[in-house]
Amino acid sequence: MIPPVEAYVTVEEISNRIAECFRVDPEFDRIRVLGEINDIRNLSDKSKHLYFKLRSDNDQEKILDAVWFSKDRVRYSIDLKDGDLAIVEGRIAAYEKNSTYQIIASAILPLGNDNLETEREERWRRLEKEGLFGEGKKRPIPYMPEHIGVVCSRTSAAFKDIESWFRDYYPSRYELTVKSVKVQGEGAAREICAAIEDMSRVLPRPEVIIVARGGGADEDLSVFDNDEVVRAVARSEIPLISGVGHEPDRTLIDFAADLRVPTPTAAAAVLQLEDRRRAGREFSSESESELKQEQPLGADIIPDLVRRFDATVELLEDVQKLAHDTKDRVDELDIETGSSRGGKARTLLGVAAFSLLVFLILLAAIWPISDTWVQWPEWCQKYVGWAPVCK
Repeated sequence: MIPPVEAYVTVEEISNRIAECFRVDPEFDRIRVLGEINDIRNLSDKSKHLYFKLRSDNDQEKILDAVWFSKDRVRYSIDLKDGDLAIVEGRIAAYEKNSTYQIIASAILPLGNDNLETEREERWRRLEKEGLFGEGKKRPIPYMPEHIGVVCSRTSAAFKDIESWFRDYYPSRYELTVKSVKVQGEGAAREICAAIEDMSRVLPRPEVIIVARGGGADEDLSVFDNDEVVRAVARSEIPLISGVGHEPDRTLIDFAADLRVPTPTAAAAVLQLEDRRRAGREFSSESESELKQEQPLGADIIPDLVRRFDATVELLEDVQKLAHDTKDRVDELDIETGSSRGGKARTLLGVAAFSLLVFLILLAAIWPISDTWVQWPEWCQKYVGWAPVCK
């Protein structure tokens, strides 16, 4: 006997339901998988996408399909070959067409055979066992925080990039608390650990910490692979962003931080992204350029208005001083010319002073935004929507 129609589901429905399970489960949104890379291939000569398989180093029969799309690959200068042991970071997704699942890689950390890479691999395994890299420990990064802590060398290009971004693109008042540290060489690890711990003692406490350094050779960045530095990052009481190196660089604090970004500038820029995929997907520096292009209407002038505000206040103070000086001068004339003629002079000078005061106040109010009037029709149409007013 044929069962009722409503008892059936289609193959397509099953595939879609499985794919949806992967999409909604945050455990699969950002995950790191250790395995041996095999069967590297491009399915098309025109495509720069890389397809490969990850084999378990304990059981060669266990295989996970993987794809590394060109938009993510271009940010890394890594030559992969069959047999390489690597940590692949990405998200698990189902491919509905053939009901398979795969990892879509966002970054790959090869574990080579040279001494430095071998040491890093061993350290990674040890710290992973300590639970320092667990996804359950990741905290959301606050959106548009007003108090930001920065741990880096104050004289470095990395700090100048961060400072420039906040000054030019961050459309709100903010406070930077900077802990200047050595970022390589003897004593650097100790200074970085102390700076991260000190941030929790600063009052008021920063809402987020950026640990930053520019690019360099693996040896130059090795302090950020240091066990104690990684532990300090993992136990930070404040959400922490790792912005160390250039895009291809990876250090072990990237795995312990609440969010890893590819450059110091990106660490500043990401604070303005309301949707930074906090479940864990890696911020791309492509978003940095997109953010500059997609600033809300008028956001490009806000930092300039903020900088001009203090100048406007100073101008108003000068106007007040002028008004007081004028009043004093009127009182002097009143004494010198007698009460009758002094009363007339006081009236005339009072009217002149008041008119000048009103003019200067209007000038001070309009001056900071005088160069934005050309945008008035566009703003008005968007926020008011009444054509007669917006012309």
